Amino acid sequence: MTLSACVIGCGSLGLYFGHRLSTSGAHVTLVKRAPISNAHGAAAIKLSARRQIIQLRGKTPQSTLTKTEVTVTDGLAGLSNCAEPIELPFGIILVTVKHKDTEEVGKQIYNGFNSGFFSPSTIVVSLQNGMGNVEILREQLQGESHLMPVFQGLTYTGVSRPEEYMAQINGLGKTFVGIPNPQENHEMLLTKDVSGILEELASRLDVTFTDGIDSMMWTKLLVNTIINPITSLLDLPNGSVATEKRFQGILSSACKEFEKVARKEKVDLQLGDETAAEFVIRVATNTNSNISSMLNDVREGNQTEIEALNGYIIRRARHHGIDVPIQTSLYNLIKAMEGTL
Repeated sequence: MTLSACVIGCGSLGLYFGHRLSTSGAHVTLVKRAPISNAHGAAAIKLSARRQIIQLRGKTPQSTLTKTEVTVTDGLAGLSNCAEPIELPFGIILVTVKHKDTEEVGKQIYNGFNSGFFSPSTIVVSLQNGMGNVEILREQLQGESHLMPVFQGLTYTGVSRPEEYMAQINGLGKTFVGIPNPQENHEMLLTKDVSGILEELASRLDVTFTDGIDSMMWTKLLVNTIINPITSLLDLPNGSVATEKRFQGILSSACKEFEKVARKEKVDLQLGDETAAEFVIRVATNTNSNISSMLNDVREGNQTEIEALNGYIIRRARHHGIDVPIQTSLYNLIKAMEGTL
């Protein structure tokens, strides 16, 4: 039976993973930005689905451009009005939307379950930036994790979106999926059906299942809470964090604050033999010409994901009674820049 996949979010990552799944032979439905729901959680407007060509280009504009056809819908409710047959229920949901849209997406997934779009063996994988998204999705499933297991995903592939239905690879990296807080989420023991879908996902997308997803997420968070806001505030590429001496004091202090919170959270950061500051500098150097996702949001006038990055660290620090003045300053400056302070 062919895998039927639902990718929620039609940004660069959604297009990338949707393209990869489609060219591997899966039936793919891309769900564009979630429409605002009414009090009953139903879409306020009538929606429909249609077939759409999406494209993927390699690391340079001269790279080969590959095309594939998928179903695109503005909201899951549009699947009820699809002219083309869709293989339901979906086996997997990849969530790639911005943090601010996670709650609405969770509501749509819950309603979609009740509408027969998903089954108890459908797995949900959050591939979103920042922290707290899995918890929001689970909450919107009304705490009923037996409905659909929610996994944490993380990718080191960098992608941009030069056109509405085109993704361009800026840097290839590995993708990982795991159970967040495995000690607390023992109810997500893998059933035969869920294990089969995960194995199929791994073969189609070269995904690695890991027991250390929490540590990996925190290590990536370390980088993102420093490189993203600094480059966004000064409109500079990632490499500036490593090369400009004026940033070194801020970088060092922010890293020390982050490590204090991580220790209280009992998280082992995956830094190898490096200090936190050395690790961040190396990542900035290796991604020298890259533009951070936060800077892209600032340039396009979009709300950033500062709440799921520095905001998350500030909330965890407050929980443990730790002062994080540099992290707080970066957070406040970005919030002021986007007009949400």
